[in-house]
Amino acid sequence: MKKLVKYNLIPVLFLAISCVILLVKSRYSFCWSDETLYSTISGRFYNGDSLFYHDWFPTQLSSILTLPLYSLYVNITGETDGIILYFRILYVFFEFISSIVVFSIIKRHHGVILGLTAGLLTEWYTHLNIATLSYYNITLLTFLLAMLILYDCYMKESEFSKISSGYITYKKNKVSLFFAGFLFAISVLCLPTLSVVYVLAVFAGILTVLLARLFSKTDWLKKFNRKLDFIYVFKYTFAGILVPTFIFLIYLISHVKISDFISSIPYVLSDDEHITSKLYPLKKMYLSIDEIYGRISKFSYLFICCSFIVFIVILAYKYTKNNNFKTTLGKIILPIKCVILFIDIVLFALYFCKSIGCPGYIYTAVLLFSLPIFFITENKNYTLFILTIVSGLFLSLTYSYSSTGMLYVLSMGHFIGTIGCVILIYDFCKELLNNTPFIYRAVKVVFTVILLITVIQTSLLRITVVYRDDRLNNLTEKITCGPARGLYTSEDHLAMYNDVYDVISTYCMRESAKGNNNLLISNLLPFGYLISDMKIAAPTAWRNQMSNERLKQYYEIHPDRYPDVILLLNEEYGSYEAFADVEGDKTPNANVTEGYVFDYIYANNFKAIPVPCGTVYMRP
Repeated sequence: MKKLVKYNLIPVLFLAISCVILLVKSRYSFCWSDETLYSTISGRFYNGDSLFYHDWFPTQLSSILTLPLYSLYVNITGETDGIILYFRILYVFFEFISSIVVFSIIKRHHGVILGLTAGLLTEWYTHLNIATLSYYNITLLTFLLAMLILYDCYMKESEFSKISSGYITYKKNKVSLFFAGFLFAISVLCLPTLSVVYVLAVFAGILTVLLARLFSKTDWLKKFNRKLDFIYVFKYTFAGILVPTFIFLIYLISHVKISDFISSIPYVLSDDEHITSKLYPLKKMYLSIDEIYGRISKFSYLFICCSFIVFIVILAYKYTKNNNFKTTLGKIILPIKCVILFIDIVLFALYFCKSIGCPGYIYTAVLLFSLPIFFITENKNYTLFILTIVSGLFLSLTYSYSSTGMLYVLSMGHFIGTIGCVILIYDFCKELLNNTPFIYRAVKVVFTVILLITVIQTSLLRITVVYRDDRLNNLTEKITCGPARGLYTSEDHLAMYNDVYDVISTYCMRESAKGNNNLLISNLLPFGYLISDMKIAAPTAWRNQMSNERLKQYYEIHPDRYPDVILLLNEEYGSYEAFADVEGDKTPNANVTEGYVFDYIYANNFKAIPVPCGTVYMRP
């Protein structure tokens, strides 16, 4: 058994079994909204529409990454039937590979158990259980892998420097640094606002180099600059960043005029759902936690500040030369640590109770629990803290500016931090083993239970909770046609899906539309465009209210995209049950039966055809 663990066979077997379970789970549920949007945008680009110029949805860049995968499927099968399941399967394998990398890196430096814990969390967690290659999930995994590869490089060189000259050169890690940069560029392509984090990191690195040269006699600054070795790290990570950037620019230049791309940017950024003030997203990082945890969160912030004060006391104990003062501090530090630990454990129990049933919230709880632990740890792993917790909080901030979602979105950054917390809380355990063995055993048990709770809750929620469909036990009906072929949904939703499929196959195809080419679906049915062979007559495949002024702007710029066929859905189509803290919606396709598009319909004498799922308007 020890040999199996030593050679990673048992841990990898756990990850492989998890992969099989997730492959089975991938067939259950069908989301009518978010999930199908990602495939639809890739399909739009596959059919010749241009980036930004024809599509004004702000998160469309991730669909460029999935476009080759979309093209491969359609070219092989000749259709889009089953493409939703195809992307789900690809995502499960992406998660599996990512979990193997996470496990390998952490196991190398911190042991099998912590490596397996981090690997399982990586494999089981996905944003809101939307288990596909979305811009959220691609960003999350590529960003995490980039940060951990950088950490791996640092740890390798730190270990190497102990038996060499003491200089950290990163010379053995050129390829790893290159891949870290490559993966980070992928995450930025999915979430462009993340580029701000890179600019800040580069600025901090340059500042460190300049300070080290200006204050060359300051030993700690020289050592820090030598450990950072910013110029070398920047050079090879930047080389990795350039590759996907260059490929993207080639695609951009070959598929859209640069003038059209630039002129479309204001329309992309003016998306109604993503307009916000400059300061509110910053406040939202705290408001989202307050919304879920209430007064507990306010006490937690105060408690973290108190822990930071203890950190200052520990520093004073380390560096003071006054023996009497040092003795006094030495007597009070351990009791203070014990009090902080006890309060922190109680707070985590409260956090956990609030996080039950909501994917991602447990990571906020672990992060809030771990910060005080980190501050009272004497030998801190600052590198891991910066590359996971600090970078994770920056990722949350970036999401706050890029999404209208609250904690269920921001907790993705907290997940990045949790991967580091897995290690940081056990660093505190090691110190207890050396200093107070009698407390060590109890604390280790508590920490182990907390991590087990985190893994178990993550896996149970991934299996049992369904996003925007129905309860898992109601998903008994198999979809046999169209983009969702092979998935299981509820009886009512299958009937709705079949209605939509039949109507689009009958009325919304070029052949049946007398050769007309443009289709508008209102309000929300992204996968409808995957069924039809007509072009999308809208600035986005997302929500298109008939009264939306953006439609008027779009048609003024693209007069060739005025709709020839319009499908106006009944309001109850696409309805879904409540999910975690996301409320259910019985009328997701509620619409306004007036406005610019209706004026256009009446002016051009469109024929209205009542159908089971709504009304089809066809150009005569």
